Amino acid sequence: MTLNQQYLHDRISHDANVAVEVVKRVMQSYQDVVARSLANGEGVMQTNFMSFTVIERDERCARNPQTGETVMVPAQRAVKVAISDRLLELVRSGITEVDGHKVTLRKLPKGAKGIVPVVTADPNAHKLRVRAPKSRAKRGRTTRKTA
Repeated sequence: MTLNQQYLHDRISHDANVAVEVVKRVMQSYQDVVARSLANGEGVMQTNFMSFTVIERDERCARNPQTGETVMVPAQRAVKVAISDRLLELVRSGITEVDGHKVTLRKLPKGAKGIVPVVTADPNAHKLRVRAPKSRAKRGRTTRKTA
């Protein structure tokens, strides 16, 4: 099933517990900001989601498949979309819920302790893998062997 714009608004409204009209205005504003940025030649990057990059395509020769005629395609700008590794792993795993909690792409806030859910697309085991956050070594407190 593909989410149309109205269904997407309803889902976001429900998840964020805000009015649908607010979601519509925010989504429209988001789309406008992204479109204007790309029109100005600026890339847009959303961490853990996707990035949009403007690329310049050179003039090139192409062939019309119906007539076989060679035609010149003018130079143009295009948009390249790249999906983040984290989103790709989530899509490949197919996991949407773990222990009654919805899987999210959000990271824990800085300094938060606990476990960080990591979705893996390992073909042998489609399970949610959990890893502890990276510990920061305290300066001056290293253990050394003494002889």
